[in-house]
Parts: sequence; C-alpha cells; structure tokens
Amino acid sequence: MKTNEIIEKINKVENKRLENVHMLTKENSELKLHVPELPTKCPGLYWLETNTPNHVFENLEFPLEYQKGLVPISRIITSRTKYLPKINDGWHVVYNGMRKDVRSRIQSHLRKTGEGTGRLGLNAYPVLSKYDWRISFYLMDLEEYNLFSRIYENGWRTMYGWPALCRE
Repeated sequence: MKTNEIIEKINKVENKRLENVHMLTKENSELKLHVPELPTKCPGLYWLETNTPNHVFENLEFPLEYQKGLVPISRIITSRTKYLPKINDGWHVVYNGMRKDVRSRIQSHLRKTGEGTGRLGLNAYPVLSKYDWRISFYLMDLEEYNLFSRIYENGWRTMYGWPALCRE
C-alpha cells in the first residue's frame, strides 16, 4: 500500500468511526456500554472519548484495591503535556486500540477488576463517572483486521494525535 493510499484509508476509517459514536450510560455511578449496534466477537478499532478536564486525570488516585491489571492513569497522563487530541465539540480522545472482539475490550476498560492485558478500569475511579464518555468504533472482517489494524491504529494516532492514555 502506498503512503497516499494509507492516508486516504485512514481518513475513511475516521469518517466511518464518526458515524459510529455512542454515549456510555451511567448506572449507579458506573459507566456502562449499551450499544446494540456493536456485535460481539467482531474485530476492529475503537476509541474512548470524554469531556473530562485534564486536571481531573492528573489528580486521580490509584485505587489499590483494584490494582491488578489496572493502568495507572495519573502516572501516564502527567508524563505528557497538552496531551488530549481535541475534537471540535469539546470532547477529546483519551484512548484508541484494536481488538478481535471490540465489544469485550471496551467492557474491560470499564471494569474495576479483571485479568490479562492492561485496562483503564474507568469504573475504579468514581470521579470519572461525573463526566460524559462515549465510544466509537470501526469494524472490519478478520482478513482486513489481520492485515491492516496496526497500520490503521498507528496511522490514526499519527494523523489525529496520540491519545493520552495510550502507552507510547
């Protein structure tokens, strides 16, 4: 794939992502994923966005009771300056990633506890539920995922900004 073809494809991914933006709901002060349009076990890219101010992330205290597998948000975010890629309506992308099961991966970022790969564990930080959160996604078939997901993910970060909660 040539550079201009990659750029064109990443722009198409961004446009498709913006067609698939969904608010996270709140139940008992916890963020929940209620998006029937997002199938289970479907590969693709996903984005987490919020209107949470930068200073809130910087001052988060790491919840020791949930520490296994949890990403230390305040340590990651304070190592960056002017870090949140802005979207013109006041939201900012704080995380993007790829997974063969986008729905379950987004849910893992909400859970307080869990095993395996690192997760944000947004519900382990009660103050974050005071703000609005939304997800967006770009779904692919398995062949496209296997061939291009890493290119799309890093290409998006290069073109639109590296989300604050993604490790470099």
